[in-house]
Amino acid sequence: MGLLGILLALGLLVWLAYRGWSVLLLAPGAALIAAAVSREPLLAHWTQTFMGSAAQFLAQFFPLFLLGALFGKLMDDSGSVEAIARFMTERLGPRRAILAVVLITLRFCWRTYTRKPPAQK
Repeated sequence: MGLLGILLALGLLVWLAYRGWSVLLLAPGAALIAAAVSREPLLAHWTQTFMGSAAQFLAQFFPLFLLGALFGKLMDDSGSVEAIARFMTERLGPRRAILAVVLITLRFCWRTYTRKPPAQK
């Protein structure tokens, strides 16, 4: 029953997220559904498992979220987001937006992952 609850909650989460619902609002509800189907005590599951894990995740990745938000704001203020979007729309067309996002992300990350470390003396 536990696996069925997890799959049901995950399927509902993905389906509603694609419908435009906020994942920040859906995740706690999906956790409650998974706990209810597996017949776990709901309040204990909510406070001890879900909230503790969510807080640990946020604390662990907070610098990444903060720097990502600062980088996005910098790109927005500089106008580079609009220039990149205009360039990609001209090249690929408006119907290939997902491909454009993948290619832009690949371009921004490519330099980071292919850079060779400096030679040590």
